[in-house]
Amino acid sequence: MVPDHTQDVDLAEEFSKYFTNKIYNIRTELEKENNSETTCLSLISPLSQVLSEFSLTSNKEIKQLVAKSSSSTCELDPLPSPLLKLCIDELCPVLTHIVNTSLSTCTFPDALKEAPGFPLIKNKYCRQ
Repeated sequence: MVPDHTQDVDLAEEFSKYFTNKIYNIRTELEKENNSETTCLSLISPLSQVLSEFSLTSNKEIKQLVAKSSSSTCELDPLPSPLLKLCIDELCPVLTHIVNTSLSTCTFPDALKEAPGFPLIKNKYCRQ
């Protein structure tokens, strides 16, 4: 169930608080179990690191990510992954600009928020 919210920013803040508290509670429990020694977890303040901005990427980093990525293709891909890999030198400046614009404006194009949904039948329901 999604928490009550009036704006997407409020919802994001609620999720952030929830997961920050969850991490804090897990670390606290781990420290209780390991209270005989100082653990690396106790040296890290759970709330000390806030992600408030993103670092922009480079053409080199985009090329490395594309090179490492799978060559499989999704039906929603505007061009097949193998073709992207072949044309990365030409497309890299455009892709880098899109990624950096998204990171610097804190927006992500709605057209890129789609994913195909495939129902999976769990093994316990299948008879072989």
